[in-house]
Amino acid sequence: MNKLFPRPEYWMLFLLLALTSLWTIEVAFIQETTLEPRFIHWFSWIGKHAIRWTISFCVILIFLCAFRKWMVAILMGLHVIFSLVLVTYYDYFGTQLSEQVILTQSGEGAEFTGYALSLIDVRLVLSLLVLFFIKLFFLKKLSFDAAFKKIRNTCLCFASALLPLSVFASILLADGHPKKTITFHGWHVYAHTYGYLPAWGLNYYYLGSDKAILAHALENIEPITESRLTDLAMALPKVKNISIIQVESLDYNVIFQDRPDGSPAMPFIRSIIPSSLVYKLNQDRRFGTATADFTMGAGLMPKGSRLPYKVPGFSFEPIHTLARLASEKGFNTHVLHGNYGSFFNRKPSFKEMGFDGVFFYEDIIKENVAPYKKYIQDDALLEFARTKLGDEKNLQFIITVTSHGPWNMTPSYPYETPSENRSTPREHYINSIGYVDYSIMKHIASSDEDTLYIIYGDHSSGTDSSGTDADLVPCIIYYKNDNIRNVYNDSHTEKILDFYEVAGFVFKYLQNL
Repeated sequence: MNKLFPRPEYWMLFLLLALTSLWTIEVAFIQETTLEPRFIHWFSWIGKHAIRWTISFCVILIFLCAFRKWMVAILMGLHVIFSLVLVTYYDYFGTQLSEQVILTQSGEGAEFTGYALSLIDVRLVLSLLVLFFIKLFFLKKLSFDAAFKKIRNTCLCFASALLPLSVFASILLADGHPKKTITFHGWHVYAHTYGYLPAWGLNYYYLGSDKAILAHALENIEPITESRLTDLAMALPKVKNISIIQVESLDYNVIFQDRPDGSPAMPFIRSIIPSSLVYKLNQDRRFGTATADFTMGAGLMPKGSRLPYKVPGFSFEPIHTLARLASEKGFNTHVLHGNYGSFFNRKPSFKEMGFDGVFFYEDIIKENVAPYKKYIQDDALLEFARTKLGDEKNLQFIITVTSHGPWNMTPSYPYETPSENRSTPREHYINSIGYVDYSIMKHIASSDEDTLYIIYGDHSSGTDSSGTDADLVPCIIYYKNDNIRNVYNDSHTEKILDFYEVAGFVFKYLQNL
């Protein structure tokens, strides 16, 4: 040791740089796992990442040189939590966590904290903890005595000088003015170069007022202008009732899957497939469940940093929504959800969309419907929906909740899987989705024959890792009065559609009536 580091300050310098490098590698791993690299065609692979890595190295070195040990230890612990949140969010939603989601959707996330914890990869936890204790060991060996103050000051000056140079170099390569880039292309463009916290800071700076947020939301919604299901919308018969059922966490694969005893996971849905049109859909989880119902209800695709439900001043009054279009065609319209109306701020939004009846948990329990674990279970929700059907034409938009993870809200039902046969998340999910199937079976059996059903998943469950269809959701179009597969043999059933095309189909069908 003495031969390698004949002077103690060299040993301290080695420890300082080793700790900085180890922490930088950890940060880089998290960023590479969750951020798609930003490609510049004439830059080498190292060049694409060098700026971000250099920024991380400089910031960490400044922390180590300027802060006390106990403060650095706290930062290390917070970074473990921060890393777990970033990776788990990205793995589940397929997109990067933004500061806008943290600011506006933390309440919704907190409601399912238990489920979120179950999604964390144990291997990642162990890896981060091992790195945490190694870093603590290095930190403990570091000396903050006055004798080594010169070393720390030298490193602090070096990092403080290199950091702005790195930022300046990145500005030369930036995609235009930061405000224009962030508002039109998204904050993650800058995260590719600067990392999460600087990009969040830039995004918050440019979207820091209600006026800026509203302008951003209006610039980043697109009307649905095309759908490969347009011909289907033109061909289907006119019906008395339309029932749109958005099923929580409905996988495409589960409708064809069997239980351990050989029985179908969803026997009713399986039974109507031969007379239905079934499509594979790309899920859109940017704003969780709310992305799907916003697109269906408003006929718009949200692409900004914040879900329009949560944008102050965003108005649905001038939008030609699903409810307004259906009303023009003579339909009485209802929207029903087994969760609270404050969840994602849906209730005031759906009222503004123009639905004749808006029913959430707090409204439904007032009509003597018993809740189940703070929600309206799907069977009760669908039964309540039937009580709102009149003799006139009806369009109902029903959003289920029972099959939300961790799938512990499922009541007993006739063909449930015995609890002793449920140990994995997938087995719990299959039992829960079987209850949804049972509820839909009862609903359709008790409904008018002249009803068109559009049943789709808001997003996948995340419990299936088998095959290429694991991340897809289904859309099932079923007409109770006839076999529409015989009436219309659609070649698109073999293709993967985007969710907005289903919403486009519904709008086009209504327009054609």
